[in-house]
Order: sequence, then C-alpha cells, then structure tokens
Amino acid sequence: MATAQQRVSKPTTTGTGVSQIQTITPNKPELTVLGKIEQSGDILSAHYSADGNDIFAGSINGEVFHFESRSLKKLNQVEDEEMKNKHSPITSVVPVKINNENKLFTSHVSGWVKIWDAGGNTCLSTVKEKNQILGVIPHTRKEKFLTLGEDAKMRLYDMKTGQLAMTFENSYTKDKMTGHDSKIFAAKFHPKNINEFISGGWDDTVQFWDMRKGQSIRYFAGAHICGEGLDLDIHGELVLTCAYQPSNTCRLWNYATAQPYLVLGAETAKLYCGKYLGPKFVVTGSSDPGNVRIINLFNMATVVVHKTGAVGVYCVDAHQRGGDKKENVVNTRLLLAAGETLSEIDFKFLHQ
Repeated sequence: MATAQQRVSKPTTTGTGVSQIQTITPNKPELTVLGKIEQSGDILSAHYSADGNDIFAGSINGEVFHFESRSLKKLNQVEDEEMKNKHSPITSVVPVKINNENKLFTSHVSGWVKIWDAGGNTCLSTVKEKNQILGVIPHTRKEKFLTLGEDAKMRLYDMKTGQLAMTFENSYTKDKMTGHDSKIFAAKFHPKNINEFISGGWDDTVQFWDMRKGQSIRYFAGAHICGEGLDLDIHGELVLTCAYQPSNTCRLWNYATAQPYLVLGAETAKLYCGKYLGPKFVVTGSSDPGNVRIINLFNMATVVVHKTGAVGVYCVDAHQRGGDKKENVVNTRLLLAAGETLSEIDFKFLHQ
C-alpha cells in the first residue's frame, strides 16, 4: 500500500504572475499495488495498449516484452533478427490502434524505428537513421510518425511507405529561435489541431510546431525535459511540463500564448515524466527519490505520493476506467517503470 502525504494546495500569485502553492489536508485516496515484475535492466518505457488489456515495456538492454495487464504475466518477447544480433537500448515503446489494427512502435538508440503487429510479434517495417533516436510519436489520424533525435532534429515519416516527409529543425537565425539545439526527449500532438505538436528536451525549451513548416512557430523556456515529461490537456489549451531541474519542476503553460499558467506543488525532486489523468488529475514520476505523485487540479492537492524505492521513475502510463459518477469516484490503473521494476497500481479516489 502506498503512503499518503496529507497535502492539499491552493494557488497564490507571486510578483512574477506565476502561481505558487500553499498546503492543507485532502481526502484519502486508495492505492493498491496489483503486481510487480523485475527485469534484467532499467525499463525506460512502458505503456498500455488502447484497451488496457496489454502492456509493452522496453529496457536499456535492448529487450521488449509483452505482458498481460493486471497479472503482469509475460506473454512473449518482441524481437526480430536485428534485435537478437544487436542489443540496442529501447528508448520508447508505443502501442496504438490504427484502422482497427493493433500496432506497436519501438525506437532504439541504434537509430531504428520498428513497427510491429502487436498481437503477432511480427516486425512489419523498419526505418533507420544515422542518429540516436530518443523517442517515436505516432500520429494515428494522419498515419505518420515522428522521431526524436539526439541531433536536435525531428523527422516525420509516412507509416505505410516509411518515406521521410519532413524534417523539423532550428534555422539558427540570429534574431529568434526556431527549433531545438540539443537532444529531444518528448513530443505531443495536439488533440484538436491535427497539424500541430509540441516538443521538449535538453535545451530547456518547449517548441510549438506546425507540421507544414520546418521551423517552430513559437516557444517558451524554463523546462529541462529528460523523458516523457510533456503533455497536453484534453482540450489542447494547457501544456504540462515535468522537468528534471531543482525548482519549478511541474508546471502548466498556456498553449496559445506560451506563457506560464501555474506551478503545481512544491516538488523538490527532479522529474523524469508526467501526464494528465483525464481532466482532473496529473501524475508525475521523480528521481532521487523515485516517487509517483498524483495532483488534483481542481483544488491543487497532492492527493498521494507512492514511494517505489527505486532511484528514479522513468515512465508512467495510465488506463482510465469508468467510476461511479454518482459517488464521483476516479478509477484508474497506473503503470510504473522504476529502475528494473515494472509495477501496476490501482488508484481510486472519492473527490468532492
């Protein structure tokens, strides 16, 4: 059972116009660990399938495994001959449903992106770059995918043909910044504007992009992103940053203006990852200590802190289930990649 930190936070505005947090006592959540499994190397990425029944996880030793949700029973190892011959660290695993077909995208430090038949453990195609790939982001509505590069560039490919469609990069003009100038670790497509996306990485900026243009259209500075620490709310109005830095680690920003909106909590640990849990909550994963924190966005509460005991939580995913609307119950399964441990947790919360 996780430990609860009895904190609720209300925003107050500082002289800079950015909200800070004060603390009071919250409602009591229910957190139940459904299962844990140990791997032979650090797990860098783990995600649920679209229906929440399957889990895919990739590790630093180049292995990708397929698990059954809730039991964490290992169903099979996802690999082909290239992976058997070259154990390249897995930087992301992303299961998606495209045209009623379950696909799995994996990205590898070696410069590969592989697309798999998620059910049949068959590699359908491989794209190869002469560059470390730090993540892959599928765009299911346009049947494209985006690669995140160690070379500060992102590349858009056609899913069917594997052909390069666009490269997104900084023009390095003197008058303004139009892209990244360091490693890129996270990106997110806009939920409504089909041609727009955001990205973040080591240069401490979040860049805003239109897929029809090679340079960014605006940006903000102040978020050092080292993992899956970037998200958008369901309306595409607010950007969530979970940053690996000593202060202002978890923040919301206005999407339209790229201006600060809110600092979420007085988090002191640096963050690897985080995401929205529907419209009402945010979950974050931190380093040293490796904790998972859930924040209520309606009253700015830190609802609960789950201590994993690991040095860092590298990835957090969630599968939302229906709760009792009359009783206002949140019912969600969480998937945590913390060091070499993959954990699944049931989160229930009665909120008012």
